[in-house]
Amino acid sequence: MRGKKLLIVSYTILVVVLASSAVALVKAQTTTITLNPSNYVSHSLGEKITMSIVVNNVQNLWSWDVFVSWDPSVLNLTGVSQGSFLKNAGSTFFIPLSEENGTVEELSCSLLSLTSVSGSGVLANLVFNIMKEAVNSQVILLNTTLVGPVPYVGGSNPKIDHQVENASVTLILGEKPVANAGQDQTVDQGTQVVLNGSRTASSDPNATYIWSFIDGTLKTLEGKIVNYTFNTPGTYNIQLFVQDSNGNSTDTTEVIVKDTTAPVPKIFIENYVLGQPIIAQELVTLDGSASTDPYSTIQNYIWDMGDGSAMIEGNPVPHAYNAPGTYNVTMTVVDAAGNNATAFLNIEVTSGNALTSTTSIKLNPYILGILSVITALAVGGSVFWFRRRR
Repeated sequence: MRGKKLLIVSYTILVVVLASSAVALVKAQTTTITLNPSNYVSHSLGEKITMSIVVNNVQNLWSWDVFVSWDPSVLNLTGVSQGSFLKNAGSTFFIPLSEENGTVEELSCSLLSLTSVSGSGVLANLVFNIMKEAVNSQVILLNTTLVGPVPYVGGSNPKIDHQVENASVTLILGEKPVANAGQDQTVDQGTQVVLNGSRTASSDPNATYIWSFIDGTLKTLEGKIVNYTFNTPGTYNIQLFVQDSNGNSTDTTEVIVKDTTAPVPKIFIENYVLGQPIIAQELVTLDGSASTDPYSTIQNYIWDMGDGSAMIEGNPVPHAYNAPGTYNVTMTVVDAAGNNATAFLNIEVTSGNALTSTTSIKLNPYILGILSVITALAVGGSVFWFRRRR
């Protein structure tokens, strides 16, 4: 009894093994037409896909014909070429698909001789560009026909039974990167700025990072983290462009560069002639309008006349020194950014009673004129008196 049970179990196992082998043998001998790859995962827009039409386990193939269907909004057909399966057997008559985009086109090829080919191989290659993101976008083979050579004159081409494995081609774009250019910054001019894009969300280690901005001219820097020194004050809008295998993304950051350059102060005295003395108790006008600033404007002038008087703001400023002496004048200029600088000027003040060569020169013409009049009158009077005496 036990022996019978063992015999039944052994027989059952043998049947299962034989059945499995038969199924595998039938499947191995079944003629199929397939698309390869049958499931393609895309990584970026514009990517090219080469998809092959493959025949498997065919016997005595002389000619084939298929229709191809795809979604033209997702895929753009850019090229079609004949495969090697029939081509290696001899000359062929190949009718390719039109390379214009379409949903259904006819594709066929025939040997020019009555020879035939058996086995497996590539019938044709299709090249598509990915136009947009899509899930489960299908490329399908329709109305497929496989025939052998005409067996005799007047006969018809025998059709070859086959199966079409129209598994869909899945085109799934990965998530696009999310660029992150970092926080806005405020720095002093001449300070090195660190532009950090490391918070960008990207799963692609080969992603590229390009920074662009205007600093006099267009500047571009490449790298996830870059350094740059702004020497000119202003507000800079900096764009980060991130490109990876799944697409691209942009983000911007703002860098405010503060003006830290001091103005250049200059003092002059209005209507002053070099060498001319400044007289005590006479007004002189001090002027700082020749002061300059390379990046800003002068906002205020602060004067210390050096004689103990109160500070004066504004420009220009009149002032009179009460007593002779040497006075150290300082003028501090402040620009719109708050930067300041000071200029110094020593002023010599003399007494108003001292005659100078300049003053004497100015008086001499008047004195000479008076003396000339007096002389003329004296001479004239003398002549008149002399004539009367005679």
